[in-house]
Amino acid sequence: MPQVQGPGASGDDNIVRSPGRLSRPCWLILFVCGVLGCQESAPTATPLTSAATTDETSRQRRWVSLAPAVTETLFALGAGNRIVGVSDYCSHPADVQKLPRAGTALRPNFEALVQLNPTLILSENNKNTQTTALSKLAPTLALPWLSLAEVTASVRLLGKKAGLPQAGEKLAQRLSTTLRRSPPPNAPRVLLVLGYSPKQLSEVWFIRKNSLHGAALRAAGGRNAIDRDVDGLPKLSLEAVLDLDPEQVVVLISPERTEGVSDEQILAGWRKLTVLSAVKTDKLAIVRDAGIFANGPRILDLVPKLRRALAQLGATPADPG
Repeated sequence: MPQVQGPGASGDDNIVRSPGRLSRPCWLILFVCGVLGCQESAPTATPLTSAATTDETSRQRRWVSLAPAVTETLFALGAGNRIVGVSDYCSHPADVQKLPRAGTALRPNFEALVQLNPTLILSENNKNTQTTALSKLAPTLALPWLSLAEVTASVRLLGKKAGLPQAGEKLAQRLSTTLRRSPPPNAPRVLLVLGYSPKQLSEVWFIRKNSLHGAALRAAGGRNAIDRDVDGLPKLSLEAVLDLDPEQVVVLISPERTEGVSDEQILAGWRKLTVLSAVKTDKLAIVRDAGIFANGPRILDLVPKLRRALAQLGATPADPG
């Protein structure tokens, strides 16, 4: 069985401290910790203090979101007007661009947070989230945000906190209905990976079965080639990829990270793995989209894109109904 490298293999010191274009190690770590969720086992929402359980009637709601998925979700719920500050990497929707930046949940900008005077700080419940330090500034809610069940529960909780429980329930139901579908029995074994433009393919970062993107793959009609839950960082050596021997490989690409790089250039490293079944049968595909790594409501947009890619590779697509 392929060996998945665990925590510590990636070099957490590469996490960036300011917004902008990231080097490959930086954005991969941020994606893995934020999108794929470097979470501890069975995470739960951090209990709120008594100050956070009030209706915040004593002063205007001033929320700071240190997670792009949480920010996107609050705007989707109609609660964007509560947000007075966001993380350095929040970019969606467009209204977020004008909001002050407050660092990240892993590396908060405490000076900016003090100036924002939040009544509530929100983040994902990642293993390295600075919950204790943040809670000294304001009530802090760290939300489980890895699996479909965790995300839908957190969406409902956000709806209740915002005073919009019906909107929270509606969005949670939409996520659940779309992403809980299972692939057909004859679905291909797909290795869904993160793409960038390396000079040489030396390691592979993959989508875990027990992640929101893993649910999107199942809903699109593909079986994850790594058919088990994975803790720690989802990274494979090339030897492990060859041992796994997936029937298909689908590479997720963010255009801003691969500007000026063609699909064929990205696939060139894969084509060198000539003993791989997916290479022998030319079952390689790329899905390229600006919001492809989003793990908020935009994850719903990924399902039809993956379904089309699998159909082009000859897979039996999942029923979109």
